[in-house]
Amino acid sequence: MDLMRKNGELNLRLSTLNEKLNTLLAGTVRFKAYIQDSTHTQESIESVLATVVNNSVTQLTNYITINKGRTDGVLPDMGVVSEKGVVGIVTSVSSHFAIVLPILNPKSKLSCKIGTSEFFGTLKWDGKDISHANLTELPRHVHYTKGEPVVTSGYSAIFPANYIVGTVESLNKKGNDDNFYSLRIQLATTFESLGHVRVIINHKQMEQKMLEKEDYKNDK
Repeated sequence: MDLMRKNGELNLRLSTLNEKLNTLLAGTVRFKAYIQDSTHTQESIESVLATVVNNSVTQLTNYITINKGRTDGVLPDMGVVSEKGVVGIVTSVSSHFAIVLPILNPKSKLSCKIGTSEFFGTLKWDGKDISHANLTELPRHVHYTKGEPVVTSGYSAIFPANYIVGTVESLNKKGNDDNFYSLRIQLATTFESLGHVRVIINHKQMEQKMLEKEDYKNDK
């Protein structure tokens, strides 16, 4: 499980080093990064470095403002990460700025899995602690270990698989459904000192979303 966590951290650090190298060579904050997912295939993505210019962590509905927008290639529904882990998702943009819905917002729902497990749940914030969230809707037969990494599942066009989100801390109290349980997750990103982030630009995102939207129409 440590290997999975280190893999996620190395992905982020590698992208950051590429970022700095490209900035020195080309005077730009755009670069190509290659993320190896759980199927061992490589997907080319682009990432834009941004500075946090406004950040709230004490509200029930927190938001983050970054200094990159439409002119930099940033659009709604793009994932945002820090060097430590997942931050949130872009919700709206202007020419030079963007608003990010962070994990620290009850409206945020992020598909995650535990380590190398193929079982996934939904990460939700309960509004109580800025360093923790809950991983819900996990099948009760799924095994877990304290300290095990929690990573993005890859079941969306927003985040590739295996981006580190946090680590398992404890089991929450049983809910009303005996088939599922919830875990308390220590978040990887330190939101109160967030200074710089990266916006993930997945060039295949629009193709996937359009295909899924078209297919869902056929079910109506």
